[in-house]
Amino acid sequence: MSASITKEMLVAHVGKTVVFNDKLEDLETTYAEVGMKAIVSGIDFNIHNDDPTDNTTVVHVIHVNYEPFEETNHLLMKANYYDKSGVPRLTALEAGWYKKRDTLYLSGFPEQIPFQIAE
Repeated sequence: MSASITKEMLVAHVGKTVVFNDKLEDLETTYAEVGMKAIVSGIDFNIHNDDPTDNTTVVHVIHVNYEPFEETNHLLMKANYYDKSGVPRLTALEAGWYKKRDTLYLSGFPEQIPFQIAE
């Protein structure tokens, strides 16, 4: 059984170029695709305790910069945004959702980080 990721593991990625992997589904909001690259520009941690049973939720706030890799990343974008006809044929860029700098949210402590340092 794998151990959960830790704050230190995420902080080690700050300032590094990363490649997104198949654990992207762990991110709450992203248009990144497997293989896309970004620079992790910062990590914040928010703790929420909205649950009356006193369960605490940790949210990792990951700041990324896609700009240095736009040309390659645009080629990896999938058409999974809906057009006016209700057909998923637009990429995040075409749908107007793409941002050169973005914030990603990772809740809890999953077993694997959704990116790794690029080689």
